[in-house]
Amino acid sequence: MNLDEKKVLRTNFAKFVSQNIVGMIGISCYILADTFFISKASGSEGITILNLCLPIYNFIAAMGCMIGVGSAIEFSVEKARNSEKTDVFFTNASFFALVFGFIVMLLGLTVPDKLLFLMGGRGKIIIDGIPYIRTFMFFGPTSVLYHVIDAFVRNDDDPFLAMIATFAGSLFNIVFDYIFMFPMGLGIFGAALATAISPILGILISLVHFFHNPEKNHIKIVRMRPSIKILLGSCRYGISAFIGEFASGVTTTVFNYVILSIRGNIGIAAYGVIANLALVVVAVFNGIANGSQPLISERYARDDIRGVNYLRRIEYITSLFSALIIYILIIIFNRGIVSAFNSEANKELAGLARSGLFIYFFGFFLSGVNTVTSGYFSAVKKTIPSLVISLLRGLIVIVITTIVLGKIFGMNGVFASFPLAEFITFLFSLAFLNGESKKKR
Repeated sequence: MNLDEKKVLRTNFAKFVSQNIVGMIGISCYILADTFFISKASGSEGITILNLCLPIYNFIAAMGCMIGVGSAIEFSVEKARNSEKTDVFFTNASFFALVFGFIVMLLGLTVPDKLLFLMGGRGKIIIDGIPYIRTFMFFGPTSVLYHVIDAFVRNDDDPFLAMIATFAGSLFNIVFDYIFMFPMGLGIFGAALATAISPILGILISLVHFFHNPEKNHIKIVRMRPSIKILLGSCRYGISAFIGEFASGVTTTVFNYVILSIRGNIGIAAYGVIANLALVVVAVFNGIANGSQPLISERYARDDIRGVNYLRRIEYITSLFSALIIYILIIIFNRGIVSAFNSEANKELAGLARSGLFIYFFGFFLSGVNTVTSGYFSAVKKTIPSLVISLLRGLIVIVITTIVLGKIFGMNGVFASFPLAEFITFLFSLAFLNGESKKKR
């Protein structure tokens, strides 16, 4: 590659990734805003309810990401090849996103108490949590559809609009969190309502892509019979995105059960501070992976292996630098961060959360590398390495390390399970990358 080609790739990488990071942080920030406002309105009990609901929220987002990102990768590759197949992916993905969303809505209306019990809730926590879980699940169809539209708009060379849509939805959530919970006195129900409505605003803004500049829009809605075959073929490329989101829910559930047995609800509340803050950090690495995915997929479709490898190197540098900056910020501002979510000034909660931040966040140095490696393999349509990396870090290793270290070292062991799981996964990432390098020789 010559210098001009590298400059173009760096410029496009900076554009796509920075805009996608802002958008992804926007999504995570409204959950952080929920945590902050709920802590002010309902104290540690409110944070516990939110933390019990997070796995369900993660699962809904995971399904939307799997359908959306997987279908958008297919769309992006076929578009680069000027294929006639391009048109079917968006229509098919949107249909099945709505189907799954309506199933979510039905479950939220009929069995919210059973879902909270399954997540670890008991007694009064279940009773108080029903309005929250029922409200955001009622808007399941728009929540899932938003992820599909966002992925397609980004892959159709409009990452700026995707960022604006996400950021606007998040800003709406933060502002109306406050309005619904305090001036209107809706409490935790108001927080759920703001969270549920915000994707609708994101969808409306994203629709500008379809109508404002028709000659640049390649996303079509076509008459077709919904195809499970096309869906499954697309979803295999979105499986790492699914596991990336779903893993957060599984990890939170496992952490909840283990922590309940060690320190009870106060332990859950302390972990809730860490988990919600971690969502923002995870958003940075997902932003790097998702933002570079259209660029890598396009280069892959053109058989530009040098371009693909160059983009991957930039991903790793960006990921490690981001992790360093984040950990420095944790060292400097940990007291202020914890006190912001500890309205009752509970010393036990503060102590647990602060020590947890130092241990848990150390894992993000390798978490970022594993995230972009998994995303890279998805972008070049190599599903097995992507699936294995995602499963190891998100489900298999983290569950084992949490249970084992929690029993041996208590709360610190629970927090240490995340860095250890990422390190074990990193060894597999290296093995896959080394194997791919040997095949190319």
